Amino acid sequence: MTNRYGIVETENAKWAFEKVKSVSNETYSGKYKSYIKKMPMLIKVNGLAATLAFILSKSGEDNDDKRAYKKIGDQIIEFFNTNNNWKYTEMKEVIEKIVSLNSLEYRENVEKINNILYWMKRFVDGLIKKEGD
Repeated sequence: MTNRYGIVETENAKWAFEKVKSVSNETYSGKYKSYIKKMPMLIKVNGLAATLAFILSKSGEDNDDKRAYKKIGDQIIEFFNTNNNWKYTEMKEVIEKIVSLNSLEYRENVEKINNILYWMKRFVDGLIKKEGD
């Protein structure tokens, strides 16, 4: 099945499965699971740009919380690069791009990320047994 952007849903599912699977044995996987499950609501309540800024502010390598947010941020960057033919390496660059989009492009990107997060939420439940604090 193809969505309205021409992206085959099985491609989204495969991509999401691989990303979640790559985290399943990490020490921060429980935190990752918890945060992935909260992402769609954060986007709905705060907007995409604000949620990306939140992820950026929480990212780092100091502890499992920060590592989980960093991994989510890196995966979101990769997803947008792949689906929009962008070539960004930093979340700041993605945020700058997102806030510069017109409203139609912004809504399209919200729909794209919500679609991939839908798949990721499903896979974290099956692939990651523990839940973060």
